[in-house]
Amino acid sequence: MAATTTPFHGVGRDYVEHDGTATSLRGFPMLMAVVVGAWMLAMIPVFHEAVLIWMGDPLRSLGMFFPVLAVVLIARVWRGLGWERNGTWWGLVPLLVAVAMVLARESYRITFLPKPEISVDLLPNGPILFLSLSAAVLMTGGARVWRKSLFPLMLVLFVNPFPSAFNALLDVPLQHASAATARRFALLIGEHPDGEQLRMMFTPDFGMFIAPGCNGIRGAVTLGYIGLIASYWRGFSVPMRLLAAFGGMAMGYLFNFLRLCLVVVYYKVGRTVTWIQPHGALIDYLIGGMLFLFLSVCFGLFLFRPDAEDPELTEMESPYWLEPSPVVAVNRVWVAGAFVLVCLTLGVSNVYAIVRDGRAAKVMGPKVETAVVLPQTVGRYRLVSQWMEGTDYLWGRYTDGHAGNDVSMGLWTSGGYHDATLCHLYRGERVTFGQVLAHRDASGAQTTFRTFQYDDGVTNSFAASKICAGCTEVSDPVRWVGPVQLIRKPADSYFKNPSVVGVLITHEADRGLGASPAGYEPLRAVIDALDGDALISRVKH
Repeated sequence: MAATTTPFHGVGRDYVEHDGTATSLRGFPMLMAVVVGAWMLAMIPVFHEAVLIWMGDPLRSLGMFFPVLAVVLIARVWRGLGWERNGTWWGLVPLLVAVAMVLARESYRITFLPKPEISVDLLPNGPILFLSLSAAVLMTGGARVWRKSLFPLMLVLFVNPFPSAFNALLDVPLQHASAATARRFALLIGEHPDGEQLRMMFTPDFGMFIAPGCNGIRGAVTLGYIGLIASYWRGFSVPMRLLAAFGGMAMGYLFNFLRLCLVVVYYKVGRTVTWIQPHGALIDYLIGGMLFLFLSVCFGLFLFRPDAEDPELTEMESPYWLEPSPVVAVNRVWVAGAFVLVCLTLGVSNVYAIVRDGRAAKVMGPKVETAVVLPQTVGRYRLVSQWMEGTDYLWGRYTDGHAGNDVSMGLWTSGGYHDATLCHLYRGERVTFGQVLAHRDASGAQTTFRTFQYDDGVTNSFAASKICAGCTEVSDPVRWVGPVQLIRKPADSYFKNPSVVGVLITHEADRGLGASPAGYEPLRAVIDALDGDALISRVKH
């Protein structure tokens, strides 16, 4: 029996169905599964760092939804284009750039510091995921699918939805604005809070604390992203999408200001209606929940009103250099295969690194006993207390008997590479690097420590750090290219060496001291008297 054919009208081309089965989709789901799987395998280091960000910060945990949303919205656009497959070899370009960025991140941390309090990572996760996912779309769907999917592709740029620069530029000023607003409102209704720095209002048995951090940043940012994605789903123009995003964020902040003012009203009422005093936290949650529920409903009614129709997909001409070549037109599976091959090559190396890391962790052995590691005296300094921070850092506090000269010395006892300066940078703290201290220690060997100063908003600390595998090697220097900072990471064998111990010496100084060199003097006194080799030899793994 002859097969019946029925035209299937997609956007810009026709497909033919044979006995109810579209030939253009034959084997397509399997191909997409292989492509997406290979992409995720290749991006293991990127996803690993992203997961650490999501799990370590509730505010940034929102970013875990964006890769999923990107894939879903790309599939929606692709379906509207009839699942067309005009793959092009040009997709190799963004893929290779993404691979180069991943490899560069394994060797350097590159940061742009236009101001001391603003830190911008120049090799973040978002652009790497954007380039690699763009390559997958170009090499399987083609240029037109990529253009139509540009907004979903850009969602992966927000895997870290709250970069550290956002703190300094927007969040910190709004924190102070929200606390000041609540305090002024309290004065307006007759309450007189004391404590300009803490904005605290209290009575002997009933009180409240409005800290600068109570600015509703999590809800405001979430509403902003919801507005951006929902307005795209409804087919709004680009200016309207931006308006919805910024409008959602602004309304989130404004409603949080209103929440704080209502909490102040609750405090005033609670001074006379005493039975509500034990329920302060519940009432605060109830006020905030009702306000944000009301705002979300209003926002949803605006975005999903009946007159906001989805626009039809329109034809757009492709640049000639993105059109599928005759070779690709013969068998486009080869293009997708090239993408999978590159991703699998990088992915296999990632899996090998993970297996190797697991084996290295097994040989590191048990943690060190705290009682036998830290020396009782270092020059004129004597040990007065010691403690464990978590399960990996052994700390001791040393004093020379003079107030303000105390120092703390910490040892990273788990083995492997651990640079304290990178920890402060990853947390978004303000870090200012000093010089490299090179001198002869008590044993006569040359020792180098890298000095830096960090300010977390509460303490001003001067520090000196070193990664020791004997403590006679030279520390990795920090290089500057204008306002760009490059921190070179050691070789992989250095990362996994169980005999490597991180040493960190800190001194907390008066915040008014600023970056004065005097803050490093206690550190230099300890380093000059420290026998590094003897110290590290007592750490048994």
